[in-house]
Amino acid sequence: MKAVKFSPIYGNNIGDIAISRSIEYLFSKENIGIKSNDILFREPLSYNKNSLEKGSRIAVSTILQLHFPKFFSILKKIIFYFKRSTLKFSHLIKEADFVIFGGGNLLMSKMGSDYGFRIAKFAQNSPVPVIVFSCGAGPFLVDEKFICKTILDYSSYISVRDELSVSYLNKFSGRVTPQVTIDPAFVISDIYPRKNVGKNKVLGINVISNFFSDNELKEFAQRTFEFALANNLSVRIINTAFPSDDEEARKFVKCLQDISNEQIEIEVTSLTTDLSNLAKCYEDLKIFIGCRMHSLIFALSYNIPSLGFCWDNKVKSMMARFLGSEFREEFIVTSKSNFTIIYNNLLHVNYPYHLNRAKKIIQNDVRSAIVAVNKTRDE
Repeated sequence: MKAVKFSPIYGNNIGDIAISRSIEYLFSKENIGIKSNDILFREPLSYNKNSLEKGSRIAVSTILQLHFPKFFSILKKIIFYFKRSTLKFSHLIKEADFVIFGGGNLLMSKMGSDYGFRIAKFAQNSPVPVIVFSCGAGPFLVDEKFICKTILDYSSYISVRDELSVSYLNKFSGRVTPQVTIDPAFVISDIYPRKNVGKNKVLGINVISNFFSDNELKEFAQRTFEFALANNLSVRIINTAFPSDDEEARKFVKCLQDISNEQIEIEVTSLTTDLSNLAKCYEDLKIFIGCRMHSLIFALSYNIPSLGFCWDNKVKSMMARFLGSEFREEFIVTSKSNFTIIYNNLLHVNYPYHLNRAKKIIQNDVRSAIVAVNKTRDE
């Protein structure tokens, strides 16, 4: 069988690209070929071009998202209908046996996002079975009932990546019952395996824009320096979203340099959109402390002890889902100005066990989705 998948693959977040590659890989293991499309119908590298040539447009979008999200939502719906998006969707799936939406945090409408709205409208117009696969759900600014109810009624199979997500969908009834799975990006280390094992001499860091105050960033840099110096580690800041996090990384490096006075080595690296440097960025880390959820998933996929900043509830939900009974609240950093790097506690976690369990969960989810598709096609 052949499937057409829709997710945000041409944006500014490496996590979305990794999710897409992982889903393609997982379904290929079941002899399903996938053609991936950007859910906003963007062209390859369009974000890079927009960043360079249309900076003012991006600035306006950011202002609308942050300050006028409901107006932004209405504007996006007007554009959706004006560009005849459902007609384009129908054209793209005309040779598909089924459609996949996912993964990523798509079933939502926060900050004016129209991901959930688009999936609901496309599902209504799909002549072939629809799978909503390993998505995050919520929060919703508008259209919560329409999005959730429509997806529940028009899908053959739905899986979401954590308990928090399923709680949004369970407010409504529909044709299918959503299943709880796990993020597909945990298999990324199978696609890009580490080549050098045993050289764990680096402390990995990921920061996110608009989360730390200047004083909190300095405090984080102080804690990072103390831990790196005490354990004879260099520091690597890893960017997984651009260009928003680049500036924050530069600020963090400046704080770290001012504190360290060249006592530790510091480097900054950005993951490439083809993911060719993913394993190299992570393979020699001793511990990882991150903000963006997929920066943490990448680390965990290479069995690296990890601490996550709770800038969004999805980070805690992911860690709890992955670690199961071994999850501890202390693995999530809730205070940005007063925290301790609890490395010794992390060492007691059986990361390989949890990673293997996660991979089995997501592969079984793929098989369940295919069974649901075949059942729908036979009806």
